[in-house]
Amino acid sequence: MQGIVLNEDGYVTFPAEIFECIADEVKSLNWRISNVECGSDGTGFSFPFETCDDSFISGEELYNLLQAHPQIQWWWGILSGFPQNIEWSVIKKNPIIDVQNEIPYLSKELHHIEPDAVLEIIAFDSTETYVLADSDTVIKKLQQKYANWESLEKYLD
Repeated sequence: MQGIVLNEDGYVTFPAEIFECIADEVKSLNWRISNVECGSDGTGFSFPFETCDDSFISGEELYNLLQAHPQIQWWWGILSGFPQNIEWSVIKKNPIIDVQNEIPYLSKELHHIEPDAVLEIIAFDSTETYVLADSDTVIKKLQQKYANWESLEKYLD
């Protein structure tokens, strides 16, 4: 697994923009979304994940929703992607982590917040996005798009 911080000259917390270059990977997974706080896209659209602690959605549905509202900026949130063969009932047993107070993925070694996740996107304080991915392809695509990326390993405890 690898972890990177998507750093550029501006905010990198627009999930639609991030997901564009890894669309196939996003669509191939099921997603648990938690602890979301986000800004408006100016249309009056109310983002459904902000009204509950824990949401589940297919990758195809998530991708399409974000592409329909590309100006949604996430301030905080965890998007955990799972292979489709992992049942929701298994995923629901994992505790919900509040990334405003805990950063377990940086404790001693990089690891996913969710034990069975293969891709996680973490919006951190409306300024950065952290990516934890098992796939080298995902990391390479994001590194190509975001030239100022940094390794998350330098932030380990």
